[in-house]
Amino acid sequence: MTFEDAQKDMNTSYCGGGTGVLASGVIWCLAGIVALKYSYQSSMLMIIGVRYLIFNTLYGTKVYWILGALLMISGALCIYLASDFVIGAFIGAALEIVFAVVILNQSKNLHLKIT
Repeated sequence: MTFEDAQKDMNTSYCGGGTGVLASGVIWCLAGIVALKYSYQSSMLMIIGVRYLIFNTLYGTKVYWILGALLMISGALCIYLASDFVIGAFIGAALEIVFAVVILNQSKNLHLKIT
């Protein structure tokens, strides 16, 4: 099996990773709701963003680089602007949910090409 075949297999088996991104986006949304009462750190956006950079290797799609970069930039801006965590949480949620739709659509199109 070639590396590209393994990436296609991962893409097909895990819907391009889109379901995980969607789940993470929903969790961020819940975190934002919890943050309305409590305070956390926006640096988590940067950590999550770095994690997505390696997903290109797993799934062979560069959309994860864009998602990771946007999350890292958002986290850095939230820290720089001393924003409440709730703002960062909802930014993270919005980015991940939008990208989940994009990734799931790309995965669906790839799956249709394979079959």
